[in-house]
Amino acid sequence: MEKTQWICPECELEMHPIKLLDATDSGMGGQGIAHTELSYAAVDSVASFFTRTIPRLGVVQARMCPECGHINLYGRPSSSSSGLLRRP
Repeated sequence: MEKTQWICPECELEMHPIKLLDATDSGMGGQGIAHTELSYAAVDSVASFFTRTIPRLGVVQARMCPECGHINLYGRPSSSSSGLLRRP
């Protein structure tokens, strides 16, 4: 079941979704180019020898308080990885 309202632990106001920007190259002016979706992997993940990529378990979503700026991060597992990091 997905939560419909997120409350700031500091201000007790409703938190709003935001997009986290991660740039693979800062580019000219430091604004960042080639943005990619922030994701997460298991702590013991190793990059593939051929592709040099680390298998993603899911993406990171964020919510921010409009009053104090507090940001909460949440992991959203991909459908193929659901259950891999859950407690037994």
